Amino acid sequence: MPPLLSADAGRCTGCGLCRTTCPHRIPGVGPDGVSRAEDAASSSCILCGHCAAVCPTGALVHRDLGPGEPERAAAPPAPGAVAEWLRARRSMRAYRPEPLSREEVARLLEGARHAPTGHNTRSLGCVAVLGEALRDRLRDELVAFYRRIFRVVRRPLGRAVLSLVLGRGRVRELEGALPGMARAEARLARGEDPLFHGAPAVLLFHAPDSETAEADCAGAATHVALLAPSLGLGTCHIGYASAALRRRAGLARRFGVPEGHRVYAVLAAGRPALAYPRVPPRPALGLRFL
Repeated sequence: MPPLLSADAGRCTGCGLCRTTCPHRIPGVGPDGVSRAEDAASSSCILCGHCAAVCPTGALVHRDLGPGEPERAAAPPAPGAVAEWLRARRSMRAYRPEPLSREEVARLLEGARHAPTGHNTRSLGCVAVLGEALRDRLRDELVAFYRRIFRVVRRPLGRAVLSLVLGRGRVRELEGALPGMARAEARLARGEDPLFHGAPAVLLFHAPDSETAEADCAGAATHVALLAPSLGLGTCHIGYASAALRRRAGLARRFGVPEGHRVYAVLAAGRPALAYPRVPPRPALGLRFL
C-alpha cells in the first residue's frame, strides 16, 4: 500500500506549505527534500485535502482522497461581487408549478459537498422530497404536529408544562406565533401551502447528533441556497419544518432519514415565480470590537 501522502520528486520543491496548512502538522519532508507522510499518521488525518490544495506545483498525492489530482481552484471573484450576490439573495416563497428533475436536484446539491463541517466529518446527508403528493403528506404531518403544540400553548396550564420541557423563552416565542398560526390555518383552508409555499422539492439535511451537527447542516443548506440562483432556482429555509422534524424522529424515518440521524435544516426549492430587481434595506449589524 502506498504511503498516506507522497509527492512527485520532480515537482515537489520542499516548501513545507503542506505541513503549515495541515491541522495536525502531519506532512513532513524526507531526507531527499520531498514531502511525505507515513501510515502511522493516518489516524490523525481528517481528509480535508488542504495539503494537496495548497501545493503550488500539484506534486502531492493523498492516498485516501481518491484518484487524480485536485482540480485547479477558480480565482476569487472581483471585489464587491460576492457582497452584491449575498445582498441580492432572497428567500423564495412563490414557485412555478413545474417539477424539478432528479438531475437538477443533484446539481443543486453539489453546493453542499464543499461546505465546511466540524472536524471535516462530512457525515451529513440530504433527503430530497420530490412531487406534490409526498410534499403535501409531509406538510400535513408537520401541520398536525403544530396544531397539537398550539392547542397546548393556548392554555395557561399547558404553557406552564411546556415551559418545563422547552424553556420559558421558547414558549413565549410560540405564544407570539399564535396569530401567524391562525393565518396559516386560513391559508390551508383556501388550498394554499403556508409551509413549503408550493415548492416542488423539499430538501431535508440530516446528520448524526454531534456538537456541530446543526451548524454543519445549516452551512450545507446555505451553500445550496447561494448556488441556486445561478441554476435558475430559488430556495427558502423552512425553520418550522426543521424544528419539528428534529423532535419527530419517527416522522423523519418515514421520509427516508437514516436511523441515528436528525434533521437540522430544511430547504424548499424550485423555479421562482417572482423576480426581485431591488435589494431591500436591512438594519445595521449589532457589532462590537474588543
